[in-house]
Amino acid sequence: MIEVIVVLAIIGIMLPIIFSVLFTVAKQQSKIFRLSEAKQQGDYALNFMKMYIQKNANEVFQDSELQAEVCSNSNPPDDEYTALDGENFYFSKKNVLSDYFHFRTLEYEFDSVTNERFYYLIFNDNGEELVLTTGKVSIQNFYLSCFKKNAASPPFIFISFIVYYKTSLAQAAPEDIALLKYKGVIKMR
Repeated sequence: MIEVIVVLAIIGIMLPIIFSVLFTVAKQQSKIFRLSEAKQQGDYALNFMKMYIQKNANEVFQDSELQAEVCSNSNPPDDEYTALDGENFYFSKKNVLSDYFHFRTLEYEFDSVTNERFYYLIFNDNGEELVLTTGKVSIQNFYLSCFKKNAASPPFIFISFIVYYKTSLAQAAPEDIALLKYKGVIKMR
């Protein structure tokens, strides 16, 4: 009888320890999954933008009619043009008159409890849209800007955004947030 009581006491002591270790491991695995998903989609979006701009971009405009050029030879050196959420930042295509493409964000969900908005990253090719991220992540603080060192140099395009796994940031503990910041620079040819 004493042996049974000792075994039950040992089990009673070991069980909470085992469960806490398993809970910690499961929580870490979940964090790794969220970071992996955010990184995968952020890498894809940034690499897609870099590749497409380098191969296809000719000039940068403020409008889809390609009338108001920015970062052109007519701008003074050190002039920078910035667009939040990709609005009013259009690329004309090489060798195709009046065709353009641009990148922007699009709200896909609103959490009325926390007043948080979730955004896709959209690639728009002359009216045809392609979603670059899934509903698992959200894009925040998406900026595009262009800059020229001098009138003879090609413009540099700066890309900046934050991608995070879609959890309510207002309710998430800091260790549960999978958030990655992305920045890229492209020299147009």
